[in-house]
Amino acid sequence: MTASAQRVVVLSDPQLDDLAERVVKRLRDTDDASRSRQPSRLVDAATVAAALGVSRDCVYAHADELGGERIGGGPRGRLRFDLDRALVAWTSRSHSKESHTPKPPAPTGDAARRRRQRMGSSPGLLPIRRSASYLDSERERS
Repeated sequence: MTASAQRVVVLSDPQLDDLAERVVKRLRDTDDASRSRQPSRLVDAATVAAALGVSRDCVYAHADELGGERIGGGPRGRLRFDLDRALVAWTSRSHSKESHTPKPPAPTGDAARRRRQRMGSSPGLLPIRRSASYLDSERERS
């Protein structure tokens, strides 16, 4: 193969998922190595909200998922977040079964017609009445 030739590779969905997981793992390993060299910088909920493009209330509602840590004593200690960790947590894809269940196909043909007929929620059509001018013109013709 020459240097100018290009090769196109098509990946299936499971292969793409596997590749994405490998990339995330490699990035996390790199992040873990860099974190061991640098102390993490904790930020407040407003900073996380601005970075994610959501409200501060949303950040508080998802604090556990975003890696929020209570700073200070008591149940009302200030919440602080590692911004990088929160970004990764917010953008990572969920693998819940609920989001991947296929919807049943819509009924077609006879099944759809039967379903519509059973509904009975639409009123019957109203009769069409002709205008007085139309009736007058009909009388003149006869």
